[in-house]
Amino acid sequence: MSIQARLSRAAKSRWAPWAPILALVVANLVVGGVLAPHYGQSTDEEANILFARASLLSYQHPDDPYLDPSREDKGPFYLMLWLQAGEFLGRVVPGWVFADGRHFVNFLAFQLALVSIYGLSLRFVRPLIALAGVLLFETQPVFFGHAFINQKDAPFMAFFAAALALGVGLVDQFGRAWQKRAAEAAGTERPPSSWEILRQGWLKDPPRARRVAVLAAALVLIFPAGRGLLNLPLRSAIEGLILGAYRGESWPPINRLFARLAENAAQVAAEAYVLRAVRLTDVATVVVSGLMVGVAIAVATRRWPSAQRRFWPAVVAEVRGGLAVPIPPLLYLAAIVFGMAIAIRSMALFAGLLVVLYALVRAGPRITILLILYFGAAGLAAYALWPQLWGSPAGMITASLDRTVQFPQLHRTLFEGVTLLSDAMPRRYLPELMAIQFTLPALLLIGIGLAVAAKSALGRGAGTSLAWILFLWAFVPFVAVVGFRVPIYNYFRHVLFMMPPLFVVAAIGLERVWRLMPVRWIGALLAAALLLPGIWAIGRLHPYEYGYFNEFVGGVRGAYGRFMADYWCTSLREAMSYVNANAPPSAGIAVTGPESNAIPFARQDLRVKDDAEMLSDEDFQPVMILGCAWSTIDPAFFPDARLLWTVEREGVPLAVVKLLATPQP
Repeated sequence: MSIQARLSRAAKSRWAPWAPILALVVANLVVGGVLAPHYGQSTDEEANILFARASLLSYQHPDDPYLDPSREDKGPFYLMLWLQAGEFLGRVVPGWVFADGRHFVNFLAFQLALVSIYGLSLRFVRPLIALAGVLLFETQPVFFGHAFINQKDAPFMAFFAAALALGVGLVDQFGRAWQKRAAEAAGTERPPSSWEILRQGWLKDPPRARRVAVLAAALVLIFPAGRGLLNLPLRSAIEGLILGAYRGESWPPINRLFARLAENAAQVAAEAYVLRAVRLTDVATVVVSGLMVGVAIAVATRRWPSAQRRFWPAVVAEVRGGLAVPIPPLLYLAAIVFGMAIAIRSMALFAGLLVVLYALVRAGPRITILLILYFGAAGLAAYALWPQLWGSPAGMITASLDRTVQFPQLHRTLFEGVTLLSDAMPRRYLPELMAIQFTLPALLLIGIGLAVAAKSALGRGAGTSLAWILFLWAFVPFVAVVGFRVPIYNYFRHVLFMMPPLFVVAAIGLERVWRLMPVRWIGALLAAALLLPGIWAIGRLHPYEYGYFNEFVGGVRGAYGRFMADYWCTSLREAMSYVNANAPPSAGIAVTGPESNAIPFARQDLRVKDDAEMLSDEDFQPVMILGCAWSTIDPAFFPDARLLWTVEREGVPLAVVKLLATPQP
């Protein structure tokens, strides 16, 4: 066999496992093109369009980038891409409006999540099982609906998953290059690694030294952990202290100190000083945490005699050794995608942290320089794609993370028939919603997979490190919401980014079940049966799949009145179809809810306005009124008006059209 033939065969062998997911992506693009025009506009879409347009203008005026204090927790990268690409598709695809183009772009970004889940699953299971896990993820009705209508959380999930999958691939590329270099130097004596030195020191040193080391490690974590636990009380205390000093009502020494530091307090709002104090506290947390790390390391090395003399020289030697490894080809792609994820939400830094943990466990200190290059390139990409960073990158990132955790804006959510604000959700909120909005086969496979993956994480196999990364990816956000009460609303859309690892785990569970099948065709039938509930629900609910509830609450019908099936009022598009066909020329149409969701789909002669205009504008006399979401469960929503039309799925009203006045001939 010739060298060229061998290379061709090797290339085919390397890419063969990826053929199933590539075929799925191609099929999805066709499906997405057919389905995109069916979806209505979501509540936040109009505001996101304005934010994206203003952010794009920053590139024309880089010395004065657009700032929006209410959106400090989000970067504009994806929204700018979504707007430009969506409007282009809306212009060139016959029959599409701009919203259809934007929704197709969302679904296109969703493919990143599918490919990432597939790539991570291949590290544990065979290709066809990995594909089944991806299909299980895609056919979750909630995810499938968000893939089209959600331009915020679903794309962030996709880029987060891609950043982590590429980061893991980057580390593995480095590891293979290092192993190749080590094999070439097989004849030379290899000195013990820094991890081996620590392990030897742990085993040889007296128990007292071990206790001191554990205490030092605890000191490293206790301050930032305590800051997280006391975040809300501390913020309230800072706010009370600053506001009291601003009014001169605090303790006299505090009042005098504030007056000396804030000489122009009369011209500056009190909230500005509160924000500065909170940010200063965050910076102090980082500084103190860094100092405690230094103290802990110093204490540990002093009390760990057999390790301290050899550990740091070994670290330096490994870092130098890593310089001899060629830069992996995946570095720049991985870094750019990571930077893109950061420029969507700063929470993507969590993906970077997971990559660092995986890198240090798999490669040790020798990968330090590569990680510096990785974060440096990602930082440059994020800076270029997030104009709001240009003025004060560190301050903006800090404010963004703080707002993500605090989320001061309160939003209401219908949960178990009770209207709750986002800062008052019970601890069962997230786990209960996951239990009633996943399909039952997904819950079963995730449960089986968790048991199998836990065994893998406790072992010493090749997948141990990655299994731990998957657990941390899913459960750190889960604990933040359930344990630390980080505010979320609109059910679990804000934490969609924690869902992909659960379906890698589901693929692991399916692999274990597959092995129990006596013949392959029975396993194939089982896989199809596991996907069927999600596919059937997507067909029944389309295009409102994101409002799915499973059999634990009696489906969508059983959830009516207890949970909201269309909280983003996407059904106003379908309601406007009735209005367009039946409203008289130049009629006024009122909307209770986001009128911006109805206007893009209205007949050109109609005057569509918010229902508040009925009181403020005497000339606005609507003949019909549309209601969605809360209006569908509110008995006080124009009870005397005649019901003309209802948008419903499975007997549940999503939007209603009522007659306010009989049109005059």
